[in-house]
Amino acid sequence: MAEARTKYRLNNPEKVSRANLFAEVTSVFGPHIQILPSSATDRVTHWICTYFDGNVIHVYDSLPSVGGLTSEQINFLRKLFPHQPRVIYEQPQQQQNAYDCGVFAIAFAVSVANGLNPVSQNVCTRLLRPHMITIFQNKSIEPFPTEISYTALKKK
Repeated sequence: MAEARTKYRLNNPEKVSRANLFAEVTSVFGPHIQILPSSATDRVTHWICTYFDGNVIHVYDSLPSVGGLTSEQINFLRKLFPHQPRVIYEQPQQQQNAYDCGVFAIAFAVSVANGLNPVSQNVCTRLLRPHMITIFQNKSIEPFPTEISYTALKKK
């Protein structure tokens, strides 16, 4: 049944309501990375990254003016982490437009997956989408280029 739901979502993304995005939850007690949607309407309008390190949930939001976690996100995290760990709102790099939240959320998740702290990363924004393509093409989750690494590459 779950496989059929997943196929439906992949083939009919426009018919997936925000309620469905939070419907299925399995409790987690160890380290876990989760990208969460939020919305002001029935459509997703913003994405954030959360990371549970085993003790604390770290929230990485490239657009904190949105106002913190929504009630849907809080309820989802309560189901995901029934032991209700403390939540810390981190201060990662901020997006400079109204549409990069998804790639920033992915960049934050990739940083954490590679043992890096998203707060100390300053990703090269013009390479966000090209790097996403590289990740898919190479089937390898490599950290996103930072401004420092990109500047060093240009000088070579």
